[in-house]
Order: sequence, then structure tokens, then C-alpha cells
Amino acid sequence: GTTTSSGGITSTNIASTEASSSSEGKCIHPLLAVTPGFTQFYGYGRDYCAALKREQYVKYTELLMESLDATSMFLAPAPMLACFSVGRQTALMVDLGAGGCRVTPIVDGLVLQHSQRRNGRGGDWLGNITWKAFLEETKVSPKPRYLLRGKSKDSTAVQSLFHRRAINDLMYEARTQPFITLYEMEDENIRIPFSKPSKDFNPSPPNGSPPDSPSSVNGSPMSETQYQLPDGTCVDLSTSFGKDLAQLPELLFADTLPFESSLESQNLLPTMSNAPLHKLVHESLLAVGDVDVRKDLAGCICLTGSTSLFPNVETRLSQELSNILPSFVKPKVLASRISVERSCASWIGGSILTSLGSFQQLWLSRTEYEEYGPTMAIQRFP
Repeated sequence: GTTTSSGGITSTNIASTEASSSSEGKCIHPLLAVTPGFTQFYGYGRDYCAALKREQYVKYTELLMESLDATSMFLAPAPMLACFSVGRQTALMVDLGAGGCRVTPIVDGLVLQHSQRRNGRGGDWLGNITWKAFLEETKVSPKPRYLLRGKSKDSTAVQSLFHRRAINDLMYEARTQPFITLYEMEDENIRIPFSKPSKDFNPSPPNGSPPDSPSSVNGSPMSETQYQLPDGTCVDLSTSFGKDLAQLPELLFADTLPFESSLESQNLLPTMSNAPLHKLVHESLLAVGDVDVRKDLAGCICLTGSTSLFPNVETRLSQELSNILPSFVKPKVLASRISVERSCASWIGGSILTSLGSFQQLWLSRTEYEEYGPTMAIQRFP
């Protein structure tokens, strides 16, 4: 009783074909791969980086076609997909992620790579600054969660990649607490975090409470003026160090940085910068040649990335830009109120792009790959 269509294809045959392909490790669907939109390498000229990008695209294509046996594929830069996720074709995408801040102009769905600007001030960098402040200013070395049980006594463990990741997770917990604040531009309480040594920090746990006590579970604030790390280290938010910790996002907009943590100024690409976030946006706008396009981009500045989830980032960025841009340019900063739409903007944009009927003809098929080779990716993909 299985009904067969005129072509001899049944749902049973399709299911069995998919099951056999999956068991062989083959991909039975087209693949969209998200690329960073820039090369991680810097120190040489623009031509070298362009050649490096072409080489990377060829390797991406070979990986998807040869190793994953993709039926068809497409490579798309992350800023372009993030732009599509907010329903725009022309926008200035400001991506605040773990690795740094990146400002990318998108015009009619195309990335203006020469006008792109980047710096290294991201979530991981803020975590490194916080950790260094604990070590140098307070002489306290907070323990990550895996060391709290006292089972690991190997001295080499603290040098491992796992330990560094655990410290990064610990600093992530600290900078995502409710007491983290970013003031408006003219507020008198603004201070540059950790720019001056703190002398009033008390590292001892309050009342000798252990790390697993109910008042300090998961490193949650014990009160409005105290924050306790998982190992019991207590930070009094009313002290100089506590105020610096609460204003950690201020470093995204600061001209001077603590611990001499700015990027080295030599051997930087034209797209790399040491500038704070608002000046990074300004530099990117000035690099766009068409004045009318500049005004359109300034009127649609979109924030993405998990680091952009700090409170009041969009308000502060708008105020800073209004202060440095010409009077006839009115900046407008857009940011989704849903955190997932910011942190997963590229994935959302990719799902939107691949669902368009007009996009289906842009896939690089296996037939084209076998006929023209992986260099077809250089001509086909943005």
C-alpha cells in the first residue's frame, strides 16, 4: 500500500535517502557560512589583506564542499546579515562583541570594507581589564568556580587555556550584574575606571561568610552596596574600586585607558584604530566618500553584539555623536530591546536571506564547484 507518484518518488524513499546520507556524514541541505567580514591579520598593506581574504574564501569553499559534502553553499559577511536582521539594506552597523568594536557601513546590501573601522575594546578586553585591576590594585586573585572545591592542586592548571576561560567567565559574571551603570554624557558622576589606584578596598568576605552561603550564591549582590564573587571576595560598591567596577562600560568611550592597555599604534591597518566607540563611528563616516550616503548612514546606526547590552549604550552613543558630528547631520541610534536579536543578529539575518525566493539563484552548486573549482567563490560571494 505505498502510493507512488508519476516520477516514482515516495515519502518513504525520500526519508530513506536522507537517513542514508546523514549516516554517511554528508550534508543534504545547502549551507550558508557566516564570515567575519574582515581578516584577523594586520601588519601589512591592504593588497596583502585582500589576497588573504581570497585565500580564506577558497579554503572555506573547499571545506564545505569537500569535508562536509554540501550540495550548495554561500558565504556572507556578518555585518551584512546583521543589517538584514533589522530589516535594512543601508545602515551603519556597530557590532560590540567579545573581540572588539567594529563599525561597518552597509550600502544597498554591500559592505564598504575600506570604510570599516575596528578597535580591540570588546567584552574579553573589559574582562582582562577587570582581572588586572583585581591583581594590581587590590592584590586579590579571585578563584574561578572549578577551584572552589579544592580538588585541583596542579600548579600547571592555572596556566591552561581552560583556566583562562574560567577566569573570563568569572569576569563576565561581574560585568553583567545589575549594578553596572553607564551614565549620560554630562553626568557629574562619570569617572574613568581604574585610572587611579584604589586604596580603600577590603578583600575579606563580610562576616566571614563562606562562598556557598545563601547571601552569596552564584556571585549575586548581597545588598545594594556589596557584591560578592563566588569565592567569597566581597567588593564594596561604595569604595573607589567598587565605583570603578560599576562604571566599567565607560572604558568603551574613554580616550585614556588604564594599565596602558591601548593597542600599539604602529603597523595598524587603515581599518584598525585606537579610538573610543563614538570616534570610531565618526572615522567610519568620514571614510565614506558620498556626503549624502553619510547622512543616510548617520540616520540609521544599528547596535548589535552582546557587549551592546550594557544599559544606556545607545543613549550615550547618540549623545557623543551629536557632540562631534556637524549640526546638519542628525545621528539616530537604533537598538533592539530583545537581547537575542542583538547577540544573534547574524544568524537571524542569515535565516531571512536564505528564505528569499530571489536568493535561491545565488547558491554555489556542487556542479559549478566541480566545473570551475573553488576560485568561483571569489567572484560569487561578497
